[in-house]
Amino acid sequence: MTSRKIGLAVLRELMKQAEAVQADYPANTVRMWLFAHAGLTEEAEALAQEAGILWSDREQLDGLLTYLDLRKLPTLSSV
Repeated sequence: MTSRKIGLAVLRELMKQAEAVQADYPANTVRMWLFAHAGLTEEAEALAQEAGILWSDREQLDGLLTYLDLRKLPTLSSV
């Protein structure tokens, strides 16, 4: 299981990937959405809000999966 929050570096990489998609494909909209098991750091949350990046933590994603009548994420244990 991971309990580390996602920081700025991951969001900046996601933003670079979104720019590459926009450059390579004629998309009207590119929506950035990140799964962050333990959430985001405070700085990353601020950047996500500023950049319009959606994000979900483990609890939120499990809730969505349950709503869609899909199986929740498995629990991973560290070895």
